Amino acid sequence: MNAQDEPLGATARGFSLQTKFGVGIIIIMGLFTGLLSYGLYKQLEASLIRNVYEKSEVILAELEATRKYVADILRPKVSSLIPGDEFVLEAMSTSYVSRQIMERFEKTFPEFHYKRAAVRPRAHLNQADKFEAEILSRFQQDPSLTDWQGLVTNRKNERFFVRMVPIRMEAACLRCHGQHHNAPARLLDLYGADGGFGRNVGDVAGMDVLSFPVESAMNQMRQRAIAIVGPAIVAMMVALFLVMAFFRRLVVNRIALLKTFFSEFVSHGSDLSRRINDVQQDEIGAVCRAFNKMADKLNDLMRERSDLLLDSISQREKMRSIFDGITDKLMLITPDLKVLMANSASMSGRRASSAEARCYELIHGMDTPCKGCLLDKTLREKIPIFGELSLPEGETYLAHFYPILNKNTGNVENVVHYCKSITETKRMEQHMMQAEKLASLGQLVAGVAHELNNPLGLILFYVELLKNDLPPTSEHRTDVEVIERHAETCRSVVQDLLAFSRNVETVRVRGHLNDNIARVISVLEKQFTKEGIQLEKSFDPDLPMIHFDESKLQQVWMNLLLNAKQSLKNGKGLISVTTTRDEAKGIVYVTIADNGEGMPPEIVHKIFDPFFTTKKVGEGTGLGLSVSYGIIREHGGDITVRSKLSEGSTFEVSMPEKRKGFEYDDRCDVHE
Repeated sequence: MNAQDEPLGATARGFSLQTKFGVGIIIIMGLFTGLLSYGLYKQLEASLIRNVYEKSEVILAELEATRKYVADILRPKVSSLIPGDEFVLEAMSTSYVSRQIMERFEKTFPEFHYKRAAVRPRAHLNQADKFEAEILSRFQQDPSLTDWQGLVTNRKNERFFVRMVPIRMEAACLRCHGQHHNAPARLLDLYGADGGFGRNVGDVAGMDVLSFPVESAMNQMRQRAIAIVGPAIVAMMVALFLVMAFFRRLVVNRIALLKTFFSEFVSHGSDLSRRINDVQQDEIGAVCRAFNKMADKLNDLMRERSDLLLDSISQREKMRSIFDGITDKLMLITPDLKVLMANSASMSGRRASSAEARCYELIHGMDTPCKGCLLDKTLREKIPIFGELSLPEGETYLAHFYPILNKNTGNVENVVHYCKSITETKRMEQHMMQAEKLASLGQLVAGVAHELNNPLGLILFYVELLKNDLPPTSEHRTDVEVIERHAETCRSVVQDLLAFSRNVETVRVRGHLNDNIARVISVLEKQFTKEGIQLEKSFDPDLPMIHFDESKLQQVWMNLLLNAKQSLKNGKGLISVTTTRDEAKGIVYVTIADNGEGMPPEIVHKIFDPFFTTKKVGEGTGLGLSVSYGIIREHGGDITVRSKLSEGSTFEVSMPEKRKGFEYDDRCDVHE
């Protein structure tokens, strides 16, 4: 069952409106509570860090004051009281004094930790670890940095607030930290010449590292946040319950009544006389009143729709009968050749329905679009286009394309395609043109042949006289024989022209067409085999006896077989002769095919023209196929040809079993 067919009273698979509303409220409150807790926690954390930072400021100020006192007052005073190479570590080293003071400070506040971190220090306990070395490198690279601070977690997963402040070298520090040969001897005795030397003014000699534990304070903040947020969550849950109860009474129950009404409305056959009674002046009440107005409007529209539907069905049936009454192929197609609508003539004999087919499938039974299709030109120029379309099978169609334009965009939405087969019309036109050519050429040839025959006879007469007068050993006798031979050739051509122009009586006798063809093949077969030509025969044994002129048809078969032989590549190949019968149409067919060189399309339609030939000069007169064409037409038949370059040619002769307009008697011959 589709979603639109499901009854309104059926249980929905999704969640109810009340459930969705409740879940939405819970999510909103949860997000609000989470954000509130997070904000409160962050505020307490910031307050803690600010407090610890202020304490670190006091400690760092105390350290800096101590170092200033040692460097500015205590160290000069002691230096004045002792020899130059002496060094009193406890009174003259700022780092030593600072460390001693902070060690006593740590005893008072054991959770606090101080370190004078440096790279290559004199005291190994001041050696910077990997993280501290990285911070020292930052201070060294950027003199503008004055401190670093942040929360750090140790290996025990305890968090500390750490603050690091760089200590930079001053000129007064270079006596002990510059070049070791300038340092006091006592200092070298204490620490050696390896660590703490090689410094310059401005270098980072080390840094004060202060660590304050904040883990317990963080835990207290979390507990305080939970203590504040917990009661708030309970209060929100109570508020949620009250909101849900109110929402159910105000909205859900009334919507349930509407659902029941709509379900009954549909189940009672869409009775538009039913109305909803809801007098409350709110949004749901407005929906109910709007539905009642809609029902009134629908009631009127349904009556109009019923009348229009009956009229539309009647008009559609009339248009369909007119559409299907057109005997030519007519269809509505999309720009991508998909058929939207097709008349009965287009669907005749086709398996595919118009809903799933393309126009070239319905009209021509092809798998690919027609070569030279005019649809692209119609889409491009947006005007009606028509023209002839020829298929490889020899069929010719007159195709019309009428574009239907979108009124807003001007683009072609669909195209009306009308297609009419004009193959028979074209064939009749060609037959008429061929007949007119033969008639006019016959008259011309008869006159020309008569005018040539008399001079040729006179030439041959005088040639005979010259031969009689010349002795056999005369050197001129050979020249006279050459004249005689060429004159005889000319006379043979003239005789062929006369035979072409004369209407020789056709004598029809009843016989087997297979035997008539077999006699011609028996004459040529040995010569064909000798030249490497394979000759295949496939005769229909059920071919009926028909009336035909034996000698004339033998002339046709001889011409076609010799033409096939001459078209073979290198004089070798295959020639097949086949006879078949179409009993329903009463036609017999003779097909002579070869696998020779074939002919291009521009030549195929000229081969039956008199004197047209593709052979070399002296190899033919171009009358063979013209004469054959005339003979077959005299028998009421037709000759067609199919040819492709490099594939070969196929000549098909079709002849009626009985010609209309003639009375046949099996006991006698028929003369025309």
